[in-house]
Amino acid sequence: MKLLNAPVYQILFTALTLLPLGGCISDDQQTAQETFIATKQDQDSSLPPEATSDLAAESVTNSVERERAPALTPDDIEADNDPMKIGFETARWNLSAVALERIKDVAEKMKDDVSITLKIDGHCDERGSDGYNQELSVKRAESVRKELVRLGVPNKRLKSKGYGSKRQLEEGHSEKVYSHNRRAEMIFRK
Repeated sequence: MKLLNAPVYQILFTALTLLPLGGCISDDQQTAQETFIATKQDQDSSLPPEATSDLAAESVTNSVERERAPALTPDDIEADNDPMKIGFETARWNLSAVALERIKDVAEKMKDDVSITLKIDGHCDERGSDGYNQELSVKRAESVRKELVRLGVPNKRLKSKGYGSKRQLEEGHSEKVYSHNRRAEMIFRK
C-alpha cells in the first residue's frame, strides 16, 4: 500500500526543510530587495489597469525600507477631527485612546437623548480578500458597539454592520488612503 505519492512527498519535504528558515530574519538586518516578476495571472490583481500593464512588460525591483513608508495609525484618520469616525490599524479592530474618547462622547449623548439610535458601519481598505475584509469590518463595528454597551448604552439602540472594502472613503493605492478606509462610522438616527 502506497502512503504518499511522489509529488505530495516532495512538497511535504520542501515545506519541512524550509520551516526553520522562517524565524531567521530579524528587524536589525539590512534593507532587503523585493523583486516582482509580472505574469499573465497578475493582470487580474487589484491594481489599476495602467499599473498592471506596466508590470506585465518588465521586472520591477523595489527597496523595502520601513523608514520610507511608515505605517499609518488610527490617529491619521482621527486627525481629521470627525468625532463620528474611528480609525484602525491594518488588520486590527482594537480601539485607540482617541477612539475610546469619541465613543465615550457618543455614549453620553445617547444617554442624554433616549430617542436616538446609532448605526455603526465597519469598513476596510481594499487589500485582502473579500471574505477576510468582510469579517474584519464586522469585528471593527462590533468593537465599537461592545464599548458603547459597556458604557451603558442599551444594545437595542445600536445596530452594527460590516461592509468590507465595498464603501471606500477615498480612492487610491497609498498608505494614507488605506488609513482613511480602515474605519468605523457612527451615525445617529432619530
